[in-house]
Amino acid sequence: MQSTGLGAGNVSKYLKFRRYDVADELSVPASPVVGLDIGDSLVNLLGESQLVVLAGCCGGADLQHFAMLLDVAEARLGLAEGQTKVICSASDSAKAVLALSSFSGKSSRLAGLCWDRSAFAGDVGCDPASATAEFARVQLVIAARAAGVAAYDCHAGNEAPDAFIRTSLSLGFDGIAVTA
Repeated sequence: MQSTGLGAGNVSKYLKFRRYDVADELSVPASPVVGLDIGDSLVNLLGESQLVVLAGCCGGADLQHFAMLLDVAEARLGLAEGQTKVICSASDSAKAVLALSSFSGKSSRLAGLCWDRSAFAGDVGCDPASATAEFARVQLVIAARAAGVAAYDCHAGNEAPDAFIRTSLSLGFDGIAVTA
């Protein structure tokens, strides 16, 4: 994933999530990537997607705040409460990595955790393929397991796809986030 550059109410990209254990890799619709500043525009997105990616999520408190926004949007649309699931992009900064342990039990909407390697490297000031970035990568898997949700990896771009998938699987990731 690349940095979202999200402004208020904007969706700058969409992601698809490919699970390693499913042959039909990208059959699910693309999910919009949004920030906490999405505001009233969230209502417009819910007609399109059953899954939303929360970019720049810094822990369980951000997830709970976003879940409340979703509750309001679903109620305004007459949708069943809780039908929209969330994948949090949760290792995008140093602050976010330190808050990874706070996701467990915060919202039944949480469907998975993913990360933005470029955003993390930019925030910390390290190379995206550095040991520091790898630390954040591994911490995300541990947090996802603790929360009982899927962990989605982000390709660094410097590794051959087959080698990347083998490494990702060996670290415990369930799949990969792919820009749609």
